[in-house]
Amino acid sequence: MSKNRNRKIVISKKRRQKKRRANDNVIRKHWRVGLSVKRNYERMGVSADANRLKKDVKNVPSEVVKELELTSKQATDRQESVQVVYFDWHTKQLLNQLIDKYGDDYHKMARDSKLNIWQKTAGQIRRQCIRLSKAQN
Repeated sequence: MSKNRNRKIVISKKRRQKKRRANDNVIRKHWRVGLSVKRNYERMGVSADANRLKKDVKNVPSEVVKELELTSKQATDRQESVQVVYFDWHTKQLLNQLIDKYGDDYHKMARDSKLNIWQKTAGQIRRQCIRLSKAQN
């Protein structure tokens, strides 16, 4: 560092630098601060770059990988069981009127300027009708 450098600027830059933290509790628990990202991932048995996987290494999952797989499986189970769809009263009424009038012809629903006041496309109306039918069942 040269002597001409303004120390106030250097200190403020250091304060502004964000300390990167892993969002996942399993990785945070096994992370070592002194090691680089690549070394930490290698130690945990996780690849930092999926494009550079070594082909000669045996795929034996480590404890960290097993914990990560378990937490991801639990998260997907929770997501599948909690899938709830809400429609406001006006949207339900609008979609039911369009279905009563046109059936499954979404292009005609999209062209109806009186009922389709938000000018939704045929694809948007189709997706909303599918979500409404799933919500009603």
